[in-house]
Amino acid sequence: MDASRKIELREKRERLKRQRELDAGLDRLKDLFGTLKSKSVDYKILYPTTSDEVRSSGDYDSHTAWLEQHFPIGFASIDWSRVEGADCRNVGSDAAVSDAVREILSDKGVQECRVVVLWSDARTPVVELPLSAVVENGEEIFAQDWDTWVFDPKDSWCLENYHEGTLTFGRYRKT
Repeated sequence: MDASRKIELREKRERLKRQRELDAGLDRLKDLFGTLKSKSVDYKILYPTTSDEVRSSGDYDSHTAWLEQHFPIGFASIDWSRVEGADCRNVGSDAAVSDAVREILSDKGVQECRVVVLWSDARTPVVELPLSAVVENGEEIFAQDWDTWVFDPKDSWCLENYHEGTLTFGRYRKT
């Protein structure tokens, strides 16, 4: 086999591996997508969905970068002790998270908008949807992964569901 054919086959193998990873990420959320579709929720998958889309130029990295640029990151979560006015609540179950989300957003006067949902597993697609869909489907959304961030880059707030049982809301304030 000549050298160009070997290179061609290696590239094809890498494309297939990337596609398998992307398909697995989409598969992880298939039940959630089914729920959202059944409720006619207007959601958008922002993460690349085909092997021809390059993740490094994709939305997972840009949304992770947005969080890192606007909130101090500690070990595996936002360092909320460094975010003035952060509201941290203890929640014990996914059902309790849904109620806490509703309460905290109401307490903070957050208006309906489109938000980004980012899960800690980088292989899971990034999703954009209406905030009301997060409130209505919070239990299912937050059950998808250990840690979840819901944020509005335009209004510069973030809601973090951390795997140790806390739900925290904060706003980015330029210093």
